[in-house]
Amino acid sequence: MNSHVPFLSIFLLFSGFSTPMLSMQSQKRAGSPNYSFNLLILRAAQQGDLNKLRVLLENQNQPVDAIVDDIYGMNPLHWAAYKGHVDIVRYLVAVHNADIHAYTKTGLHPLYLAVAAKQIAVVRCLIEECNAQITEPIQKGSSAYAQAISSGNCELIWLAKRCQKAGPRTKRYARQMPRMVYK
Repeated sequence: MNSHVPFLSIFLLFSGFSTPMLSMQSQKRAGSPNYSFNLLILRAAQQGDLNKLRVLLENQNQPVDAIVDDIYGMNPLHWAAYKGHVDIVRYLVAVHNADIHAYTKTGLHPLYLAVAAKQIAVVRCLIEECNAQITEPIQKGSSAYAQAISSGNCELIWLAKRCQKAGPRTKRYARQMPRMVYK
């Protein structure tokens, strides 16, 4: 399988796909000079290709956050949350113990990225199944809660308000959808 990895990445680079660039720090952290392998992991998470991601990560011993990140500090969990791939988020957290509190270089965590991209299914997954806190601040002082309120999306606003009020009972409240959202 590893003999095909460089060919695939070269094909992706020259076929016009915009691929994330990996930082040198992530390559050193991984202990592997295999740039194309890391690139394929990020690309699979971005595109929502769970089967490809499983194949690429099946022999990894390290947590997935320590394996790769791009020049923005986004690991596969960040990309999956931002792009709305719930199955990838579940897989990375459950199987590879991906850190739901990992920050990008600009100080954003996966829940904040999902809220900013209005990925409601991922927001529900991170809150209900992964126990992410909607009021957890990003490094610049805001939070996913504030982002949800300012988004203008009624379902996101409702979910944020219910989860903020629910505290430890978030799972029970987050599953009930109201008929109307009141201000």
